[in-house]
Amino acid sequence: MAPEIFAGCAFALAKNRRMRITYRSAYSNEIREREISPLHLLLYLGNWHLIAFCHNRGDLRDFVLSRVVEMEILVEKVGAELLARDIKKMIDKHYGIFLQGEEKRVKVRFHGRSVGIVRDQSWFAGQRVIEEKDSLLLSFPVTDYREVLGDILRFGAEAEVLEPAELRDLIAETAVGMNRIYGRRKGGSRAKK
Repeated sequence: MAPEIFAGCAFALAKNRRMRITYRSAYSNEIREREISPLHLLLYLGNWHLIAFCHNRGDLRDFVLSRVVEMEILVEKVGAELLARDIKKMIDKHYGIFLQGEEKRVKVRFHGRSVGIVRDQSWFAGQRVIEEKDSLLLSFPVTDYREVLGDILRFGAEAEVLEPAELRDLIAETAVGMNRIYGRRKGGSRAKK
């Protein structure tokens, strides 16, 4: 990330000024111009994120600063109704950094060595943990599966998603895709295509 991008975002936040940014999408690599009202700057998993109201989309969006190609600070002020939003409270309400989407409760059962690891971690301030005989049940609210998917997959077969069904299906689809890549034949050699 260019230092001038961070400095410009910090200045716009401090002065409650709108911005025009040129932003590169992580998914399509497409570059688009957006007019935004910056509301919150956050260091999350080693990356700086700007939570802002996107006037093009008419909703809150998360902009990773390393994907901002260019920026311009505008003379227009951020509206009082946007400044009144408690962004920190919104972030703290759900697992991960995603603010959009319907809230769903994730329930995951951990067993094996993962029980001790998960027991000693705080995944989310609003999590619920239930100790079972040979396992641990963890539940918390999410609005988006992208981040939690990777966090669950790192426990491999020691984690089983119980709810919601759509996340369970997404984990299963990912496992099938991974099996295509890493599947083994008898004798341990890699399957040929």
